Order: sequence, then C-alpha cells, then structure tokens
Amino acid sequence: MRQSARLTCEPAARRRTFRLLGLALLLLSLALALPAGVSALSATNSSARFARTSAGDVSLASVTFTDAAYGWAVGSYRDASYANVPVLLATSDGGITWNARDVSSAGSDASLNSISFVDAQHGWAVGSTYDDSIGSAPLVLATSDGGITWDVQYTENPWDGAWLSSVTFVDDSHGWAVGTCGDGWIDGMPAVAPYILATSDGGATWNEQYPGDVSLLDGMASLNSVTFVDAKHGWAVGSAGDAADETAVIVATSDGGATWATQQSSSRDGYGGLYSVSFIDAKHGWGVGGAGGEQSGSPVLIGTSDGGVTWSNESPPEVATNSFLESVRFIDATHGWAVGTRNRGYSGGTPTYVPVILVTVNGGATWQPQDASSAGADGGLGSVTFVDSSRGWAVGSSGTIIATSDGGATWGRQHGNVPSPKVTLKLSGLKSGSIKLGKSVTAKGSVTPTSLAGSKVTLTVQKKRSARWVTLKSVKRTISATGAYIWKYKPARRGAYRMRATIAKTAAHTAAKTKWRPFRVK
Repeated sequence: MRQSARLTCEPAARRRTFRLLGLALLLLSLALALPAGVSALSATNSSARFARTSAGDVSLASVTFTDAAYGWAVGSYRDASYANVPVLLATSDGGITWNARDVSSAGSDASLNSISFVDAQHGWAVGSTYDDSIGSAPLVLATSDGGITWDVQYTENPWDGAWLSSVTFVDDSHGWAVGTCGDGWIDGMPAVAPYILATSDGGATWNEQYPGDVSLLDGMASLNSVTFVDAKHGWAVGSAGDAADETAVIVATSDGGATWATQQSSSRDGYGGLYSVSFIDAKHGWGVGGAGGEQSGSPVLIGTSDGGVTWSNESPPEVATNSFLESVRFIDATHGWAVGTRNRGYSGGTPTYVPVILVTVNGGATWQPQDASSAGADGGLGSVTFVDSSRGWAVGSSGTIIATSDGGATWGRQHGNVPSPKVTLKLSGLKSGSIKLGKSVTAKGSVTPTSLAGSKVTLTVQKKRSARWVTLKSVKRTISATGAYIWKYKPARRGAYRMRATIAKTAAHTAAKTKWRPFRVK
C-alpha cells in the first residue's frame, strides 16, 4: 500500500539528531554501485541508472563545456573492494585529448555526479564521500585554475546521510546543488527527502535551502537535477516513490532559492521520475526522465513556455520505447538534445542496454532519434551538453565520450586518457640468478598509482623447452593498500625459467607489464 507524507528534511538546526547508519551505508555510499531497480532509491542518482559495468570500469556521469575548446567530465569507478574512486577528465582542445585530473582531495571512497563551470578557470563538482566514522556525506569540490587542482568546499554530514546529484552556477558567486538526504523513519521504514545547498560567495559558504512542500511517496523523494537562468530564477526536478512507480517532483524559485514552490508535471498524470531539466530563459524549459521501471518503462519528455506554471507532454519517437532519458540540453528555443538508455532485450536472462540520443529542432514539438552507435553496443549515456547548434558532447557508462560538430547528424567517439599504472617485479631467493631444485623463488613488486589497491596483478611463469617458452603457471595476486604484492613459486623441474607481472587494461587504466625476469633451477 502506497503511503504519502510531507517532507520533514529541514535545515540542520531543526532536523532530527539520530542517524540511519544502515541506510547511509547501504543506499548512499553505494549509490553508484547499484544498478537500476535494485533499490527503491536507484532513481535518485542518475549515474546509478546507467552504471552497469563491472568493478574497474569508469562511469562518466556529467559533462560540461564553456566553449568549443574547454570541457570537463566527472564520474567514478569501483575498485575491487567496491569502494568508489572519483574520476575527473579535462580537455582544452574540444576533446581531441582528454587528461585525468587529480581529485584525491575528494577522499578514498567518493563519487562525483555533476560538474559546472562558469568560465575556463572556475568550476565546481559535486557528489558524495563515505567515511566509517560519519557515513555518507555530500561533497563539493571547487577549482579556480581550470581544474588542475581541486579543493573540498563542503562535506558536512550533520544528519542521516546525503549525496548531491547536480550542481549549477550562473556566475562565479551564485550556485546551487541538489540531491537527497536521509530523513528519519516513516511507519518503521527509512525515509529520504530532497536536499538543496546554495552559495552566494563562490562556495566559501554553503547553506541549506528548504525545498518547499514536497510530498514523500512511500517515504521517498529526491532531486536529481537543477538549473538556473540567472541569480533569481531556477528549477529542480526529481522523483518520489520507488523506481517502478515514480512520480515527478518539480520545484521552482524566483528569489534565488529563499523560497521554493512545487510545480505539477502533466507526464502521465504525474507518473514518471524526472532526471534532468534545462531552461534557456525564465519561461522556456524542458524536463526528461522515465516511467514504469527501466526494464519495461518508457521515456518522459515534458516542456513549459510559462516558467513551469503549466507543463505539457512531448511525444518521443517509437524507437525510444523501453528507454529512460537521463539528460537534456537546449541551447535556444528550438534546438535541444536528450540522451539516455534503452533496454533492447535479454541475453541469457540478463537485460542488455544501448545508448539513446534524441534531437528536436522545433522546441520539442517533435523529437527524432540520432545514431548513437559510436557510444558502443552496450551501456548508456548519462549526460549531454552543447555550446551551439553544431558542437556537442555526451558521456556515459564504460568511460564513453562522444562528440559531434554537425548538431548530432554524426557522432564520433572520443577516448579520455586514463591512468597508466607502473608495475615492478623483483625475484628473491636466488644466488647468481639460480636456485636449487626444491627451493622457492619469491616474487615481490609494487604497483602505482595506489588507486589500484584491491585490483589484481597476474604473475606468469614460463619454462624453456628446446627453443621455445611454455607457460607453466599463471596466478593472480591482490594489490595491497600500499601497492605491494607477493607470491612464492616452487619449480618442479630443473631448467631455465622466466617470470613476468602484468595488469590487464580496464576503462579505469591502461595495461602494464614488466620485462621477463629469468632464473635457473639447478
């Protein structure tokens, strides 16, 4: 039985003082690790809906460009222990090259969900960080040098856990971030509610804003996306209820967030969560999302021409059936794009997904599909941005970055640079390069960067037979928190041997290997 309650997630001074440690651990710290539909809260974080890759694969959640040259993308991947590792990529040549930036300031278990820049120097990224002592906390990073260095601006967690899903700035002073916070219990069940932070000094201080009279459906409501057209007028969208039966949440402000008021979506009488919103002025805006559960659902497209006083449905093309739309971007009153993920069927009982790109050239009156094959055959797209009617970029699962210079008529794949690990190997227990039969040789080494801790290094032993080398054994060893690994090998026969260490390529890093280390058994 569905139950409704009013939002009680108020500013910290009035909020409940108890914590939901289990909720924070299970739902918030693993937001990126949960595929859609696993948790009733899966729709509260857009990156959670398309991050269906295995541990080690990068899922890019957000992309932004200030002009045709300067752009940034954020996301995360999961290490072998399923802790989140934040990723931030930057380009200064329109995406011809993408370079990883150091965001270690975010912490050892953190994810980045959204990024906003107001010029080539000033930017902010938001997400969440997890610590055993405090649980999940909202995270805000900032840069004033184009993303070369990032500092933590906000990571307070004075309540039941929270994360941030979206951030927007209109200048280098005024910005807003939205997401989800724990909100105690309703009828014995953990509740979550919309959460808004705002700053008027570039992030030197962040203050909570009350998101208005939002109803919790089954104890759940969240904000997934926020946009402002100036320092006064803004909108945030989200969802209430579980993933299979969500209703839309829309809140708006005309005073910079001092007060927020709810607006009504006409999408399926309000059913279907909203994951992204885009406005070009104080009147014209669009929202996208999905309804009915991702495996059998349908996309939601809505638009307004009166600032959200009324919202109307927009019809997606038939090819978008069984799709969820994750992101929408308009650059003027006529040209807009939406991206997302479509369930194309099942393989061995497991759903398979493909990316979706839709375009409109008449303000959303009609939408047409664009060829998304360059994004890959599996996975989805989670964010799209354009700087004019021709040049745009989209990012998504498996580290996907695609770009267009003709309004999306053609899309080409861009590959972001990922860390290149270094691995060493030293053999001990040898005398003059040899050991006696019955003795063991110890393989020791190290791997950098330390973000690969928990991943595997493969050690391969070969023996020379006549003129060729034959593999005798191949084992995997876990890389420790300090980057070290160790393995002992006891040869069974005399002869010439060699050993090598390798690390397999993933979306999170390139492959790496050592030279063959020879030794003899006497």
